[in-house]
Amino acid sequence: MKNILKPYWLLIGVSLPQLLIFIIMGRIFYIINSQLTEENLRLWAVFGGLLGLSYISYTVYGVIRLISRKEVHLKTGVSLFLTYIPYLYFFTVFNDKIIPSSIPDWMLFEISPEMMVVTMITPSMVVAMLISVVWLTPFKFGILFNKKTVPVLAIPAFWFLLVTALLPLLHVPFTSVLDHLSTISFVIGTVAFLFVIVKLIYHLLNKKPQIWQKAVIPIVTLGPLFGLSINNQGNIFGNFSSVYFYLLAVFTGVLLVIPSSDNKYLRSLLFILKSITFTFTAYFFIIFLPYLPFSLIGLLAFGLGILLLVPVAQAFVHVRSLWDDYKFLQQHYKKAALLIVFICGVSVIPALISISFNSDKGHIDKALNFIYQQNLSDKNEVKVNTNALSRSLNFLRENKSSGRRGGFFSSNYKIPLISAYYNWLVLENLTLSEQKIKAIKSIFLGVKYENNTINNTFNNTIETSEEQVQPVRIDKHTVETQFDSKNNCYRSWIHFDLKNSNDFNAEFRARFELPQDSFITNYYLYVNNKKKFGMIADKRAANWIYDQIVTIRRDPGILSYISDSIIEFKVFPFNTNETRKTGFEIIHKTPVTLKIGELGIDLGNTNVEGSTKEVGLLDASVKKIDDDVTLVPYEVKKALLKVTRAPFYHFVIDRSEGSKDRGQELVKCVENYIEKNKLNHKDIGISALNYNLKKLTAGGAWQEQYYKLPAVGGLYLDHALKSIHFENYKDKSHKYPAVIIVTDDIDKATLIGSYDSLKYLMPDVKCFYSLNTEGMLLSHSLDGKGTTEIPATASISPDTVLPWPDVSDIKAYLSDDTSTSIVLGDSDYELNSDKAMSSLDTGFVLKAATASMFLHPEKTSGKTLEIVKASIKTGVMSPLTSYIVLENEAQEKVLLEKQQKILSTKKPLDVGEPSQMSEPSLMIIALITAAFVLVVRHRRRKMAV
Repeated sequence: MKNILKPYWLLIGVSLPQLLIFIIMGRIFYIINSQLTEENLRLWAVFGGLLGLSYISYTVYGVIRLISRKEVHLKTGVSLFLTYIPYLYFFTVFNDKIIPSSIPDWMLFEISPEMMVVTMITPSMVVAMLISVVWLTPFKFGILFNKKTVPVLAIPAFWFLLVTALLPLLHVPFTSVLDHLSTISFVIGTVAFLFVIVKLIYHLLNKKPQIWQKAVIPIVTLGPLFGLSINNQGNIFGNFSSVYFYLLAVFTGVLLVIPSSDNKYLRSLLFILKSITFTFTAYFFIIFLPYLPFSLIGLLAFGLGILLLVPVAQAFVHVRSLWDDYKFLQQHYKKAALLIVFICGVSVIPALISISFNSDKGHIDKALNFIYQQNLSDKNEVKVNTNALSRSLNFLRENKSSGRRGGFFSSNYKIPLISAYYNWLVLENLTLSEQKIKAIKSIFLGVKYENNTINNTFNNTIETSEEQVQPVRIDKHTVETQFDSKNNCYRSWIHFDLKNSNDFNAEFRARFELPQDSFITNYYLYVNNKKKFGMIADKRAANWIYDQIVTIRRDPGILSYISDSIIEFKVFPFNTNETRKTGFEIIHKTPVTLKIGELGIDLGNTNVEGSTKEVGLLDASVKKIDDDVTLVPYEVKKALLKVTRAPFYHFVIDRSEGSKDRGQELVKCVENYIEKNKLNHKDIGISALNYNLKKLTAGGAWQEQYYKLPAVGGLYLDHALKSIHFENYKDKSHKYPAVIIVTDDIDKATLIGSYDSLKYLMPDVKCFYSLNTEGMLLSHSLDGKGTTEIPATASISPDTVLPWPDVSDIKAYLSDDTSTSIVLGDSDYELNSDKAMSSLDTGFVLKAATASMFLHPEKTSGKTLEIVKASIKTGVMSPLTSYIVLENEAQEKVLLEKQQKILSTKKPLDVGEPSQMSEPSLMIIALITAAFVLVVRHRRRKMAV
């Protein structure tokens, strides 16, 4: 016990935890400082300065004593108490002014600053308590108060009473005085209570071992089990429902009650096992450390507050037991060897946890890479341990960050500290959306979800005027158009007055199609009668922060692509009958009409100053932006020959788990279709599909090859489509890839992501087909516009396309419309975000880079970063970025942090999901305190009666 006087404990218990306070609070202050008033900033300076002064004083003192190899002074414990008790008291009192209630939780990085400060200062209280126990054991009144100590203690005691009791009395009514004195009495009483408990344990361990040995059995065996059982009724302090917690609790308790032995081998074994389980004991000691001061309230209110002391008591017993074994084994082994054994022992449980988490990381990363970042030229089959993947996904779902603020260590639905470690190691402090978890389960485990059907996969369409019933509508609009001769394009500002004509708060939400060859280059929203221009950011980060702000009814506005040309426009909030002003800028090559709902807005005309009569005349020829991107305008396209590519039939037969008993029927279905339509085997490709795509020999015994394949997993249609389309594009095939999925349950097929880029790569590919055992052939639109039945004997005929540059030397097929077509010289196009080009060219290049990413998903992270950088640099919104207006600088800082985090990962993870505000740790304290107050009031009423 006297080892607590070693100065390194002062550094470990005081300096190290409080360094974390400065790091975390410094980060929070950087984000929210623009939202703080002068009073708030003054309190930050006062409390930061006081804590800094204390931190420097005790750290310097500890270092000096460590260098001089002296123990800390026995009265250091009293000094620590008199320093940090008033600090914690006043920090709690002024907490709502240090962190104003107007600051939303998501700006605080899911941390409760008040709980974090209490947690990090509590170790200082523990060190103070232990030093005081050593000093006052055996207790003699003269040790505490004598001629030498009274003057030393009088000075801090005077300031403590002056600051905490006397000064507040001068400015508050009598009832507040009682509340104030009650709080001080509670603090002093709690410290005294814990001091007595710790001193009693220390005394029993040293002076009354026979009594302690009788008491230790229920404390270290039944106590933890009883505590775990009560906690798991509602996960009060965290989710400790795993059977491993119960097994470790029993095993640790048994080890601690086994009598000492003089057999060095048995003692060595016990020392090793106790070292291993010491991690378990230390874990719960750390978790319950912040709640230790509230054990007195819990004891008085429920009688169960004693359970909060069990981890402390067990920690004392475990340390004492290890120390006794260590002293005994010193007679037989070297100290260094015992120290190495101890370090290895305490590392076992963390190592096992890390191995398990790394295993989960491997399974999840493998699944995510296959689904979202697969190299389409890689034909190797993926092998997945589905049982391990299922377990990993279930554990991930239980432990992933929820976006809720839950104190510093705990949350009522996660495992304290362990879940945080899991999120850091496996998810890089990001998250995996529920949508992606369902996609993995659907693809690899064959789980079917209602919202994962073909008809619900895409949601990029524009609602009709009847479906788009909006409480907030466009009341007025004006247009300003100028011709930009430098960039040879129009710049049109569209200004809107949006009005909420209802008697409730509402959001404006609209989807509209951006006209051909047009791009959004600016956006503004009036916030508090001030015009604020938007900033471009990664679309994932921008939409995440928009969702967060909407929950607290602030002032965000956002523009985002949801497909190649469909824009979603949202502004929030609108009060009753409120009108708000907003607008955005569009650059366009020719005069166009923008339609938002039933409203048509004409942009640009030949009368605009600086424009030519033949708009776009200067760009009427093929334009090579760089070696790998060529723009072919409509003026060139209209002179090209129109052709229709002959279909090449890719039959993709269902070999998922659900097709196990339907194999022969599906094979017969393909045979019948080939026979009825008299298809040539040279124009046929046959594959089997589950989560792997297996090519079969179309002209050979493909039926037998199909039957030999195992029916496993789900039907990963996305894999088949993208692989077939990539091969067709890479080979510059002159055949149209008609992909026919042969299955009786097309709704179980899984599609991931967007197929918008096919417009520039293979413009005639707008659908895929499904064929069931009844011979019904359906056409499914890839842009979500619906399903069409095709007669079984009808031939598949795609749309016309334009061979470019001519039919004798076809380098690409272009869309047969009035838009500018993009031709990639290399499918793996590398965007150079530093290259200077016009705004209009930048818009096309950003779409070219997005199309290249469709062909090379294995390079998604790198290409995404370049697209976002180029979009931010030029101000041209891309399919991967959004324009967003935020209310204040703090929100912008959070957005940039989230953007940096999501762009720095190479994994297809998510920023987060919409959250609801919650403070489980503080709720625990509030409930205990409330219960205590109710009990006291009830007893007073009884006494009055």
